[in-house]
Amino acid sequence: MNVVNINFEGGGRIIREEAMGKLEKYLENEHIEKNKNLFSATEYTRLYTVVYNMCAKKNPFCYSKEVYRKYGESLSMYTIDKIKPLLKNSDELNKTKILIDAWFKYSFYTKWMNKFLRYLDRYYVEYNSSLCLSAYTKNIFKITLFNELREDIKNIIYEIYNNLRLQEEIDQKELFCNIVELYKELDNESNEKMYEHDIEKKIVENVNNFYKKKAEEWINDYPFDDYIISIENAIEKEYEKNKSLNLNDDTCEKVTNIIVKILIYEKLNTLIDNKNNIFHLLKNNNLSSLRRTYILFSYFPEALTGLKKIIGEYIKMEGNELKDKYVQLSRKMHMSKNVNNMQNVDDNTMEDNDNYIDISNDDNNNNDTAYTYHEYRTDDDIILCDYMTLIKL
Repeated sequence: MNVVNINFEGGGRIIREEAMGKLEKYLENEHIEKNKNLFSATEYTRLYTVVYNMCAKKNPFCYSKEVYRKYGESLSMYTIDKIKPLLKNSDELNKTKILIDAWFKYSFYTKWMNKFLRYLDRYYVEYNSSLCLSAYTKNIFKITLFNELREDIKNIIYEIYNNLRLQEEIDQKELFCNIVELYKELDNESNEKMYEHDIEKKIVENVNNFYKKKAEEWINDYPFDDYIISIENAIEKEYEKNKSLNLNDDTCEKVTNIIVKILIYEKLNTLIDNKNNIFHLLKNNNLSSLRRTYILFSYFPEALTGLKKIIGEYIKMEGNELKDKYVQLSRKMHMSKNVNNMQNVDDNTMEDNDNYIDISNDDNNNNDTAYTYHEYRTDDDIILCDYMTLIKL
């Protein structure tokens, strides 16, 4: 057939038989190769030329509008006739799996067809303010298939996300990642923000429900130190899982903020009221737990203020004890007549006094030097110096 002076009916028949027919036959296979080169260079050139000759002429022989409309109708018929029947009598999970498989095949279909019809994007779409072919084809998929299953998909998102927290299953993880990819693709040329409204919203709901239950268990069953460690582990675990599921960075950050809000902010009174929790960490010079506590409390100004207040009380209490010890030492030294005997009265206490002076002088030195005297100092001295170095009040 002469494709130079081709009319709409003749060109449409070529596209239908040589492009769409070949694509739809290949898509009948259970598995398809995403990057399969289904058309030769000769076939591609012929089909592109047919479209060009149908659309590049002046009216009344320009069929751009008709080709654009017919392409949309053909895609709608394909999804309704070939895919929708597969969704009948299926549960939510199987419907979602069928939809994902349909999306992969639909994407393969439209990738090739959009290449053949590229001339429409370059001229017709631009001059008529129509949707580009990519947005046009995605919109058809949403209208004919996706929108009807959207509620089912949201339920599956919640269910799989919860299951993956308990036990990672490769099939479920792959399905979840494919759902995320589908949403991101459909959002690319849309202002609906479906990823945010569906996926992120369900994840936030799941995380909120899960950690509200955990908060009650952990706050009652765990010592303070273990409670803080559990929060840190939960944040790391959720973050790693979310990144592996290809979730957006904003979603990962929201999950972290929810965990900290539930486990720190909403339990702040319980955590702060029991000062002995912090006192115990300070007394035992538990720097790793103190760092964890400081980092988690720093999410909320009121939490950090409460922590600083407790630390201040502890330092004042320890300082008063040291002061009393040095006053008693001074009196003993004054009352002693024999200097040698005086030095032997409490050799360790004298050593503490020297080290306390060293601690005071450390304020203007590099932080690392604050740790060079550990073997000579008492526990109280170490706590005062090290924790002030760790947390800059």
